[in-house]
Amino acid sequence: MLEGNLDRILIILLVVLCYSCERSLLPPIEENSKIIYKNSFENISDINNWAGITEFDIFNSTCKNCGSHSIRIGGGCVLPHALYAIKETCSAGYYYVDCWNKLILNGGEVRIYLKDKNNYYPGEVSIPITDTTWNYKKSDLLYMPENSTLYIEMNSGGIIAGGMLIDELRVVKVKSESLYD
Repeated sequence: MLEGNLDRILIILLVVLCYSCERSLLPPIEENSKIIYKNSFENISDINNWAGITEFDIFNSTCKNCGSHSIRIGGGCVLPHALYAIKETCSAGYYYVDCWNKLILNGGEVRIYLKDKNNYYPGEVSIPITDTTWNYKKSDLLYMPENSTLYIEMNSGGIIAGGMLIDELRVVKVKSESLYD
């Protein structure tokens, strides 16, 4: 009888371990918040519509439980090193960007910013990339008014050589400023 229970316990443990291996390490978003953009850079199709990124930037290094690839952003050229315009219409509200990241050389940042219909930049928030081990970071909140376009930009090293790895990148709209922690 004990042997049968031990088999069941082992099976349950294996199922739990397998399930946890496939889960992302990103924290859950707040209730009634919405993921506007998410990318883990696992395939070539994940870099469609990104300026400055090619299939050669998909890297075989990632944080634990975040898939098998990340994106490498290298510096030493004209800024921005990587740029993505969120084409979906985003309603007015508060947004943040979060990701797993790792510094290779000379610092970097992931930022979101706005352009209004007159190409004015009314605001931005960023995540500084400073740690040489994989870690999770989340930006402050950015308020986006109506009729603005939201952009994601990644830079490393400026015009000097630099490098960083980014994985599990998200832009999230929160229900209200008070839900953000």
